[in-house]
Amino acid sequence: MDEISNARKENDSLGEVDVLADKLRGAQTQRSLAHFSIGAVSMPREMIGSYAVLKKATAIWTEVAYSHRRWLPAAGSFRASSIAREWA
Repeated sequence: MDEISNARKENDSLGEVDVLADKLRGAQTQRSLAHFSIGAVSMPREMIGSYAVLKKATAIWTEVAYSHRRWLPAAGSFRASSIAREWA
């Protein structure tokens, strides 16, 4: 990105990059915009809310599982039926 007067410096594992000061993005997103053909279409607001609900539910479930010493199943053995039996 060329020198921009209203830019801030962001850092990631690849180094420093300029990001417009009025944007809420980090270095990795700025690099993606510069190097990949990313469209102007944004994610619908409903999807953002859905992801937030899903992430909160996952965080709550994980907190409950760890607080009761019921560890998450090993990778590859994760099935909804096993979770249902465990928590029934």
